[in-house]
Amino acid sequence: MNTPELLGLFQKFGLALAIGLMIGVEREREKAGSFAGIRTFPLITLTGCAAAMLEGLSTQWLFPTGFIAITVLSFRAFQTSDAQHGITTQVSAILAYLLGGMVWWGLGGFASAVAVIMVLLLAAKAPLEKLSAQIGHKDIIAIVQFGIITLIILPIVPDMTYGPLDILNPNKIWLMVVLISAINLIGYAIIKIVGTGKGIEIVGAVGGLVSSTATSLGLSRKSQHMKRTPTPFAVGILLASCVMFPRIILIAFSINRTVAMHLLFPILGSFSAGLLGCALIWKMQAAKKHDAREDSVSLESKNPLELWSAIKFGLLFGLILFVAKAAKVYMGDAGIYVSSVLAGLTSVDAITLSLSDLASESIDPITAARGIMLASAANAVAKASIVMVIAAPGVRKRALPVFLVIGIAAVVSAMLLG
Repeated sequence: MNTPELLGLFQKFGLALAIGLMIGVEREREKAGSFAGIRTFPLITLTGCAAAMLEGLSTQWLFPTGFIAITVLSFRAFQTSDAQHGITTQVSAILAYLLGGMVWWGLGGFASAVAVIMVLLLAAKAPLEKLSAQIGHKDIIAIVQFGIITLIILPIVPDMTYGPLDILNPNKIWLMVVLISAINLIGYAIIKIVGTGKGIEIVGAVGGLVSSTATSLGLSRKSQHMKRTPTPFAVGILLASCVMFPRIILIAFSINRTVAMHLLFPILGSFSAGLLGCALIWKMQAAKKHDAREDSVSLESKNPLELWSAIKFGLLFGLILFVAKAAKVYMGDAGIYVSSVLAGLTSVDAITLSLSDLASESIDPITAARGIMLASAANAVAKASIVMVIAAPGVRKRALPVFLVIGIAAVVSAMLLG
């Protein structure tokens, strides 16, 4: 055996050993009542790697035989131990054997990634159990509905364009629904983990992940019934609006990276303006030496994935996509800007998706980015209107000037694009 072959052997068996050690260190910490730890798991991955090597050289069926042996030994150990500890370690041992074989077959990178995910799952036992305890019936329904939206409806929706401008593709429209639903589901999960019965500012920031408009409406209503300082409500509402800007970047980046790159600095400017406004509100409150603390507030955490809501968003997206395309055809860039402002009064998500998609086909990416920033300015005006009509006077006094600055920053940055 020459040196390069020997070096290859050491590399593969060394990686198998490292994977086994990584798993074994975590299992050693949870070893009470189980059969394997920091020594056993490296031996299992090395066994898997060696079995795969020997099967390739001469001994047929050696790797499957080793797999059966590891499985039998693992579950025999389970039967002779305290069954209350579950079978996590036994299943981990079986997977570790397979990972050792994958390393020998040239899948070391993939095996390493699987091992990392495996260790993360094993180490996250406590937070995962806590999350599981918090999952209720409506949360299960949310997950099921996301599965319906993604796995059942999307594959059967026709993938062809319809309409007078040849722009409406049902499959693409529903794909956008899936994208927004996924973002909403992530935000909904974060809300479940953080909780809604928290400080008002936290509720505003986290609630904005799902819907900044709904959060602004909820906090504005709550502010009418709270007797203490209005500062936390104003900051919570503004933070919900600030969260909208990273969400815009995420959506645009998912559809058209060029548009997202044009949006980066305008979004950063508007986002910074909102955060600076929040900081100034707190500083002014502290300068008055008033008690800026506030009791926790709870907002209703609704299921963001109701099937009818998804259908309505799909219809809204299709309508905005058609209007934006028609405005471009008949009015040029000015039509794009007008339709963006009108759409932004109701939904920044839909116009961001529409213009990012159109920028791949029929409009300039800078025009798309400018339209999205104008839509965000219009949305800030819409939320400012909610605060003006519904919120307590103290909240209006603090939040409206900051909304004005956010809107101006969005409009100015839109005009400076390109």
